[in-house]
Amino acid sequence: MHIATAFDANYVQHAGVMLCSLFLNNPEESFHIHLFHHNVNTNDFRKLIHFLESSQHKIHQYNVSLANEEQYVTSGHISRAAYLRVFIPTYIDDSIEKILYLDADIVVSNKISNLWKANINAYCLAAVENVTPEKKHILSHIKNYQYFNSGVLLINLKKWRKHNIMQETIKFIEQNQARLQWHDQDALNAVLYGKWFALHPKYNMQGALFMDEFENFRGDPDELQEAIRHPVIIHYSTPLKPWHYLSFHPYTKEYFKYLASTPWKDFKPTDKNLVRFLRKTARPYLRRLGIKKIAGKHLY
Repeated sequence: MHIATAFDANYVQHAGVMLCSLFLNNPEESFHIHLFHHNVNTNDFRKLIHFLESSQHKIHQYNVSLANEEQYVTSGHISRAAYLRVFIPTYIDDSIEKILYLDADIVVSNKISNLWKANINAYCLAAVENVTPEKKHILSHIKNYQYFNSGVLLINLKKWRKHNIMQETIKFIEQNQARLQWHDQDALNAVLYGKWFALHPKYNMQGALFMDEFENFRGDPDELQEAIRHPVIIHYSTPLKPWHYLSFHPYTKEYFKYLASTPWKDFKPTDKNLVRFLRKTARPYLRRLGIKKIAGKHLY
């Protein structure tokens, strides 16, 4: 099974936790792990490689150079490392026809064999629909459009190569920089519109679904409840991650459970201060009062 992930220097530890969770919950699988990074050469990275090489899995690493780097716009918690997934087909051997891409801010909490077996012969990829409503989506001019979250992508490499998806995506990025709200995710959705297969939400359980955004979910309500109770892939997709002191994600402890089996087991959040302590302490009381947001930001 071929697995790809991409990260910058800030996400090396989290990529390690994600891969650790993958290994521990899929002990019967043999993986080829493809690491895509952009000029990462840190002690953390060397620690990651040593950790992965101690497993029984095959490790492949690729230092991806971004030509005209300034055209790859970023914002908030999304860095240029997000664009690296676009280049996967360039680096992966042509004999490999399918690969599962996983963001680094993920925990794999169950077996992924059924996901891997999904029949995507007729599609360029399989993904889970993005649940957060965005008024500026690149596809918002299309009635009832479907828009996927790019954190988990089961990619049909054969079709990507045949239809020049990488080249088309890069061209779209170059020509639409000002319109890209969610960067490469917007570009991929525009280029792959109508060419992707919708997966069960349990394969990319996005953080927004735990913040009362489930009313925006347009799929099967029973599937949504199954995904909330028994996620296969937990995606910490909101700006507050489990390694932040203020994290309120119900599966925050899952991250630290797998962290304990990595070289970063002694990690503690470093962003704790008095204001954040008071905010975190106040959350249960605000919840009882029905207060969910202040100044447009979620409190819990």
